[in-house]
Amino acid sequence: MSFDDAKAYCQSLEDGLAGWRLPTIDELKAQIVGCDPVTDCEVSTTCVECPCGDDLDTCRPPSACAYLEGPGPAGCYWDNAFETACTGGLNQEHYVWSSTAAVTPEGGASCSSEYWSVNFAEAGIAGIQDHFGMMVMCVK
Repeated sequence: MSFDDAKAYCQSLEDGLAGWRLPTIDELKAQIVGCDPVTDCEVSTTCVECPCGDDLDTCRPPSACAYLEGPGPAGCYWDNAFETACTGGLNQEHYVWSSTAAVTPEGGASCSSEYWSVNFAEAGIAGIQDHFGMMVMCVK
């Protein structure tokens, strides 16, 4: 689902109370279990430039975070409480949207219409353009 569709989906949830939303990149990073690939990745709600830090490669998983070898369902790098696989078929569908926009640094390559996302199949972080189909996780 696109970023706009994901945002609308979360906002439409009620479950007794209103207030559902997309998580920030910090909230998504906190859900990674079984791998610690993001210690060198400076991307956060206070560092949103694309890329933040030296380059985007610092936010990609090291070889220790093998594809779908995490402790969660179907090898995902998230908690068993999610009770679902973290893959949806297409490559982009391994990622979960955050509400944190990637900001183009002065004089840098454009990353307009990109949002920071977490790939729970590899515990990686990337800026993804808002029209791609990705997974959604809503928080309160």
